[in-house]
Amino acid sequence: AKRVAINQYAPALAKRQCTAQVCFRPVAPPEVDGMHRVVPQPKPSIIFRGTGKHVSQEEKDAYPDDLVVLWQPKAWVDRPMAQEWVTKVLKPMVLADRAAGVPESSRYLLIQDNLDAQCQPAYLDSLRQLGIDDHKVPPNKTDQVQPIDRGFGRMLKIYIGQECDEWLEDDENLCMWEGNLLTASARRVLIAHWYSAAFTKVIQSAAAPKIF
Repeated sequence: AKRVAINQYAPALAKRQCTAQVCFRPVAPPEVDGMHRVVPQPKPSIIFRGTGKHVSQEEKDAYPDDLVVLWQPKAWVDRPMAQEWVTKVLKPMVLADRAAGVPESSRYLLIQDNLDAQCQPAYLDSLRQLGIDDHKVPPNKTDQVQPIDRGFGRMLKIYIGQECDEWLEDDENLCMWEGNLLTASARRVLIAHWYSAAFTKVIQSAAAPKIF
């Protein structure tokens, strides 16, 4: 044949679908007399492509309860998104700790890379107001230090792959996947559940205390 038709995903699927903003702490604050249960981990968060303005309530209700879903036109962490992440992820964790009895004088150490959005004065000030001290890895050395990718992130990818494989074991799901029949909404819900489940598995794994 002079011409061969090759079926492939729509061009939109070649673009970034989402970004997982991974943040975890090795241990929760130690309990003291009279302290209620503290929050073991900050909630996992995911940033989907788009504005989220036209997302149905049905889709929103389908997301895992323990997952913070954020929206950004290109699904990345720009300056406004970094600020929103502090407000919706870190702040609730700190306030929950204080409500549980953690002294307000307690300090948190946040280790992160030199992403532009994470170097802005407004962002750093938001951290300081919560009692969070910023510590950056050496510039241009993230690929060598890999505070997330070589430990938590690697396990996260493995577990997400397992969640995907388990879902594809269903013939109907496999047909939808191979036939590119999933709607954007259905894909987001699937990704949200895979990521949430994988995050929980990493935290509960025996290797979790050794990651940090």
